[in-house]
Order: sequence, then structure tokens, then C-alpha cells
Amino acid sequence: MVEKSLKIALWVLLTFVIYSCNTIYEFPEERFIDISDNSNWRVVWEDNFDGDSIDYNSWSKTKRNSALWARHMTDNDTCYEVRDGVLILRGVVNDFLKDDNSKYLTGGIETVGKRNISYGKVEVRAKMNKVDTAWPAIWMKTEDRKWLGEIDIMETFDNYMTDNLISQTVHSHYTIKLGHKTNPNHSGVNAVIDKSDYNIFGVIINEREVLFYVNNKITFSYPKIDTQEDGQFPYGDPKFLILSMQLGHPMEGEAPDIKALQPEMHVDWVRFYEKIDESLPDY
Repeated sequence: MVEKSLKIALWVLLTFVIYSCNTIYEFPEERFIDISDNSNWRVVWEDNFDGDSIDYNSWSKTKRNSALWARHMTDNDTCYEVRDGVLILRGVVNDFLKDDNSKYLTGGIETVGKRNISYGKVEVRAKMNKVDTAWPAIWMKTEDRKWLGEIDIMETFDNYMTDNLISQTVHSHYTIKLGHKTNPNHSGVNAVIDKSDYNIFGVIINEREVLFYVNNKITFSYPKIDTQEDGQFPYGDPKFLILSMQLGHPMEGEAPDIKALQPEMHVDWVRFYEKIDESLPDY
């Protein structure tokens, strides 16, 4: 009970900080993208997960490293499955790999060195079950694997206080090293109808903005601005895609019921698009 009260207090504080820092981005009126109209977009790569295993011509399993999001990564097949046209990434309690001292094991795949995109559109149709401390994400990084140019298409902390909230964020030298997180806002927090049902999480990247959307609704936009500061808009470099099922964010604490609840992210398909006629608008 004490732990739960502390967690609630932390989320109340976090909500206050988010609002006070003006990092929740709301458009004055709703804008929509007709995702059924791809007449000026061509698919340059897609994976519908139609086989019975991961296509290693396009993907690699994410290796464990010291980064918070990757500290439990494994290549063990327990955390991976391709079934009925769906990729399943799992987070599990490690009570079976005796030579691995990680408390949890998580699955992640990435297209680094195999598939990348610079300007264009990326869409991922996915769902995730709502499990306390689960931390699924759909995101992109530059090929040199630095912070510069990171785009978080969908990230969510499945705490009971966040329910159907997702965050969409950009990171760069400008936002991380120089600390400019609100000029312009670098992150948006938005609600989806139900994270445990399939949604299309998308991003359009052009020379002027990084535009995020969920299904057909624009949710957040990060523009290029006129500034003398370095690295404000480094989003034209080739980027690779990461799909990761993560566990145990320190903000959320421990989750004794992870084994019973079986946190998973299901990915139906992934698509990279490029424009056909650059003179036409993106949306």
C-alpha cells in the first residue's frame, strides 16, 4: 500500500511537471490525415510478418547494453514469436536462464545496417497489453547510433496511472545537450482509444517538420525553427527502426505480477514510404 501511494504521488508530480513545462502539445483544432490515400506515396519496404520467423535480411535482434531501455535485452526465443502474420515481442521474468543474471528478459528488433529511411513516412500497426512497468516502444535512430536525430514514434509506460496515454518525442543535441525541450516543444502526450487494440502509429519526416499521428489524427509536430543553436533539426539523416518490448522503468518500480500478466507488443506490419511527387504536399 505504501509503495502504491508513493507511485501515485510520483505520477501526480510528473503530471504537474509535464503541464507546468508545457510539454503536452495540443493543436487548437483537430487535424486529420486520410491514411487510405497513399496515391503520392510508394512503399519502399514493408514487413507483414507473413512467415513463421523473423526476416533477418531486414532485422537484427537488439543486443543488450548499458542503456536503460536495453539492459534486459536477450536473443532467447522465449521473447520472440512470429505467428499468424504478427510479430510478438515479450517481456518475461528470468527464472530459467541460470547463466544470465538479468532479472527480466525482453525482446527487441531493429533494422540497423539493413533498412533505413531519411525523409518519408513510417507506419507501424501495433497493439500492446496494459501491464504495470511494461515499456513498449516504436522508435528510430540515426545509423551512427548517436542521440542525434532520435524519433520516438510511440512510447508508453503501461502504469495504471497512464492507461491509454502514449508519448511521441524527438531527441537531439539541441534537446539533450543544450536542454531546449520547450522551444519548440520536443514531446507530446496523447491518448489513444485503446492501446490493447491495434492502432497505426505513424510519422512523416520532411525538411520542415517531424509530424506524428495515430490512426488518421495528427497528434504532435516538431518544426524546424530559425536558431543559431546547433543541432535543432538533424532529421534528414538515414534512420533505422527499433521495435522494443522493455520492462522495469525505474519511475514505475517493481511489478510482481509480470509473470502472470505476460507483457507483450504485437506488430501486424511495418511500412516505409517515400513520396512520388515532391512538389505535392505530404498531407
